[in-house]
Amino acid sequence: GSTFVCKVSYLEIYNEAVRDLLLPEGREPQSKLDVLHHPKLGAYVPNLTECLVTSYAEVRRLIDRGQMSRIVASTGMNLSSSRSHCIFKLWVEQRTSIADSGKREHIGMCVCATFADLAGSERERTKKPNKAHLGEKL
Repeated sequence: GSTFVCKVSYLEIYNEAVRDLLLPEGREPQSKLDVLHHPKLGAYVPNLTECLVTSYAEVRRLIDRGQMSRIVASTGMNLSSSRSHCIFKLWVEQRTSIADSGKREHIGMCVCATFADLAGSERERTKKPNKAHLGEKL
């Protein structure tokens, strides 16, 4: 038979720093999270929180929790403009056990969906920027 495992991660990039948006309460954030590149798997962030989920309600709760942690500020065009980029990932892994001549073998397949929300893109001329935002690097 087959089993399915689903997990999610959520990160924010603000002023070239990576923050874990799903860090469990009471756990101290790492001083620095790095984006690394794996030759076969692509970009990844070591030690980023990955939460196992079993329902849409759990996924929605984690998205909402991460959204509450994002860095936002008001501009002339938007009262709560995101000041950062964020990336939400959802993995679904299928594992199938096959009994072949007395041995159990696991055949797996994994799919990852990546969702990105880019920082507010209001034009500087039209948004009446706050001077504190002019130095932001994204």
